[in-house]
Amino acid sequence: MSYKWNDVRATYADGVLRKVPLVAQHRGLVTFDYTTPNKLWMFNTRVQVVGPQRLPDNSDIPHEYMHDFPANSPTYGIWNAQVTRTFGKKLEVYIGGENLNGFQQHNAIIAANEPESPFFNGSQVWGPMMRQVAYLGIRFAPGGLQ
Repeated sequence: MSYKWNDVRATYADGVLRKVPLVAQHRGLVTFDYTTPNKLWMFNTRVQVVGPQRLPDNSDIPHEYMHDFPANSPTYGIWNAQVTRTFGKKLEVYIGGENLNGFQQHNAIIAANEPESPFFNGSQVWGPMMRQVAYLGIRFAPGGLQ
């Protein structure tokens, strides 16, 4: 388990000290790993929690482009997991998934349908853009793994 507290601030051109945008003040991580006594199976899971982040000031952007851009992002979590099966000392097969809880930031790009617009802005990504992702793989090392 781990916890990270960030107090990142900057003085802006208007002389006001504010939190820096797109930096979560609170972050947490919990991991659980288990290997069976015979070392044939390994189970790994990780949950990362990201606290709210101040988003950039978009008050100069017309309302029709700002339908889903709050002042702060919500707190969200990302859950990843993997299962590995070992076959001898040279081969492992694994299956896993990322963002298993499916959290996703919607409408991350301002004026996405108008890339020539002066309001087009893709720099305000604060969360995952993809939903669940699954993977399957093989690790093989002729000289042995580990």
